Amino acid sequence: MELLITKKIMKKLTCLSLLFLGLLSKSFSQEIEATFPGGSMGVMVQWGNSSATPALDSGTNKYVLWVSSISFQTLMYRQNGYWYIWIAQFGQYGGDYGRWKYPIQSTSADPPCTGTWEFYPPGSSTTNGQTRDFTMVPTNGAVCSVPPPPSVQSTILAPTGLTLPQLYNTQIFGITSPQPGQMVWSIDDNCVKVYNGTSWNCL
Repeated sequence: MELLITKKIMKKLTCLSLLFLGLLSKSFSQEIEATFPGGSMGVMVQWGNSSATPALDSGTNKYVLWVSSISFQTLMYRQNGYWYIWIAQFGQYGGDYGRWKYPIQSTSADPPCTGTWEFYPPGSSTTNGQTRDFTMVPTNGAVCSVPPPPSVQSTILAPTGLTLPQLYNTQIFGITSPQPGQMVWSIDDNCVKVYNGTSWNCL
């Protein structure tokens, strides 16, 4: 009788231990929430389950929000030096909902803490001009990175030549009241961009 009671107690203790360990591992998962003014892309778990993952840069982390009941995922990853947030749904009623891309190249294993991201519609290799300011909120040991600023932000005139301001497209498009004929060097497009009075275009 005592042996039977002892076995029952041990079984309950084992179940409680497994439950505690499960809750412990879940509560301490490294997570990042991608927030923006007025909303959030949700809390993404480092190396969480995902239905599909593009080729990642070696040594980098991925963060996933996976809703298995509707086969929906939000995936944050780095590819060819650029960080992306990809929204997609799989299955019969699934679809690709496009990607947000951070336009500044990175060598960090984790996404930038803050910055302006550009939206790329499904299947498109060019942005549609829509931008969103994301702020990453890491928890449980997750981290984000601070990208370096461009090396040249002013015009330099030297005997050997003229160096234009070197800016990323998000910075160029954010210039207040640009003047027709104004020129800068686009780091993203690797060209001299000139403002024609209505838009910035490569020479």
